[in-house]
Amino acid sequence: LVKTSWSMGRSVPSRSNRIICIMVCLLWVGWPGFRPGMSLYGETTKKDLTAMGSFMTMGLSGIIIASIVNIFMKSPGLYYALSFLTVIVFTGLTAFDTQRIRQMYYEADGGDTVTRKAIAGALALYMDFINMFIALLNLFGERR
Repeated sequence: LVKTSWSMGRSVPSRSNRIICIMVCLLWVGWPGFRPGMSLYGETTKKDLTAMGSFMTMGLSGIIIASIVNIFMKSPGLYYALSFLTVIVFTGLTAFDTQRIRQMYYEADGGDTVTRKAIAGALALYMDFINMFIALLNLFGERR
């Protein structure tokens, strides 16, 4: 008598691999909605986000220093804590940079200056989005 299994010949992913796959899929679905949400907050809020921007920039400096220290310590706990803090910092910087771009738009400058400011603002938002996405992948991705 030969017992056959429904998974015979097939590879069944483990529970942890399925959870990681679900988390990465949620990241791909949720992240595109999260970015514009923070930009919309920065665009529509009446509150001045300059103080928050300064605080987030200090936090970014601390993250860079702690990341350099973690290169030598190789602490997995610090690695995940830094990834989590990076998401928080770049979320705040996204709202701050959006508000700063709006303020630059309302200033009456010449044509060449407006173009340079637009490029600098777009680059700042791009770096916010990329760094936030990399930190989210570090949190939810599987390291091999």
